[in-house]
Amino acid sequence: MRYNISRLFGVIVGVPVAIVSWLISVFGFDLSFIIDGLIGIGMFFVSYFPTQRLTSKKYLTEIGLSRRDYYYVRNHLKQTQGKIRTILKSFINVRSIQDFRQINDIYRISKSIHFAVKQRPAMFFKVESFF
Repeated sequence: MRYNISRLFGVIVGVPVAIVSWLISVFGFDLSFIIDGLIGIGMFFVSYFPTQRLTSKKYLTEIGLSRRDYYYVRNHLKQTQGKIRTILKSFINVRSIQDFRQINDIYRISKSIHFAVKQRPAMFFKVESFF
């Protein structure tokens, strides 16, 4: 999902900021090495989280979902993955060709629906309006 790109972008921004702040604290402030490392790690998190939140917010507004809606869809995708595995395990108990075809059709359809929801989560999240 494109949502995960925001994490990568946060790391791309966070690592140089952490290195530069670590170098400044090592040579500029002349503190102990452990404190310098903690400053570098702290600056990574200070730059990572806002960058990740801003880029993920941009993606979520682009697809028209709130963060809560996106987490709801993602949670159900995780549950669906387990259910697809149980369908795949049911191939072991097949006793006839007709049963094999039915299970195969169910597996293919569920896999394609799972993939489509994973690619376009906003298309399958419906907000009920009472007005």
